[in-house]
Amino acid sequence: MKTERSSTRPRRLARRLVKLGKILLLIFVTLVSVGAIYEWVSGRVAARRYPPPGELYDIGGYRLHLHCAGEGSPTVVLESGLGRDSLDWSWVQPGLAARTRTCSYDRAGSGWSDPGPLPRDSRSVAGELHDLLTVAGVNGPLVLVGHSAGGSFVQLFEHLYPERVVGMVLVDVTHRETSLQKPPPRAMVTIAKGLRFIGVPRLFGMINGHDLPSEAQAMENTLVYRPSFISTMVAENEGVATTLRQIREVGVAGSLGDLPLVVLTAAGPIEDQPRPARMSLAEAREDFALRHRLQGEMLALSTQSRQVMAKRSGHQIQKDQPELVIEVIGELVDGLG
Repeated sequence: MKTERSSTRPRRLARRLVKLGKILLLIFVTLVSVGAIYEWVSGRVAARRYPPPGELYDIGGYRLHLHCAGEGSPTVVLESGLGRDSLDWSWVQPGLAARTRTCSYDRAGSGWSDPGPLPRDSRSVAGELHDLLTVAGVNGPLVLVGHSAGGSFVQLFEHLYPERVVGMVLVDVTHRETSLQKPPPRAMVTIAKGLRFIGVPRLFGMINGHDLPSEAQAMENTLVYRPSFISTMVAENEGVATTLRQIREVGVAGSLGDLPLVVLTAAGPIEDQPRPARMSLAEAREDFALRHRLQGEMLALSTQSRQVMAKRSGHQIQKDQPELVIEVIGELVDGLG
C-alpha cells in the first residue's frame, strides 16, 4: 500500500503542474490578446484625433508627411535629429512662418510618415527629401536647417543638389569625427517591440513630449507609440556608421564654398545639462569642451560662416531657446534678400 501511494504522488504532482501551466498559459494569452486589442483600438482613435497638420505625399510606394506654413522665398526646410519628427520644431516653425515659407517634415517611419526602405543613412534621407519637395511642388531656393544628426542629412542634401540650396543653419549638429549613440541591444529592441505590440508603453505613458507646446505634446504622446517608431529609431541608429562615412567624404573644409552658413552651438551651463549616469561632471566638462572645438571647426565648411552660442541651451536649442533659432534663421533669410 505504501509503495502504491508513494508512486502515485509524483503523477499527481505532475498533473497539477500541467494544469497550473495551462492556466498560466491561458492567462498570458488572454493578457496579450487584450493588450493587442487595446493597442490597435488606441492607435486608431489617436489617428482620428490627431490627423497630420500637413499633407502626405507618395514618393514611390510610401508617403511622407510635409507641413508647410507662411509665404515668401527662400523656403526654410527643417530637419530633425535622429529618431525625431517634425513636432520637434513646434516652438520654431510658427515664428519662422511669419517671415517666410517654412516646411517641416517627417522622415520615413517617423511622425505621420509611412515606413520606408532600408538603409536609413544620410544619402537615402537626402534623396527622399528631394523627392518629397519635388512631388509637393516646393521648387524655389532652400535654406536648410538641421539639428543634431539632421545636420548630416542637410549637408548630404546640399552635396547632391547644390543648385537648390542658398543657405544653411546647423543647430548643435553632430561633427563628422564623432560617433552618435549606438543601436540598443537586440534583446532590448525585441522586448520593446513586444511591449509596444500589447500596449504597455501607451498604457503607462512611458514616452512623452513634455518639452513641446501642449497641443504638439498631445500629438507626440500618441505618435511615438506607432509600431514603426522603434523600428525607425533602430534603423536610423544602424545607419550611423554609413552616414558618418558619407559626411567625412563630403563635409570637408570649403565644401560649401561661399554658401551662407550659421553654426548654432549649445553653450548652457554644463551643470544644468543632462548627461549619462556613468559620466562624472569632470568628464562632462571635457566632452563639452571637445564638442565646442569640433563645432568651431565646422566654420571652415564655408567662407561665409559664423558661429552663434546659445548660452541658455542644452542640446535641444530649438526647444530651450526657440526665439534664438528663429532670429538666427530669420537674419540669414533677410541677408539673402
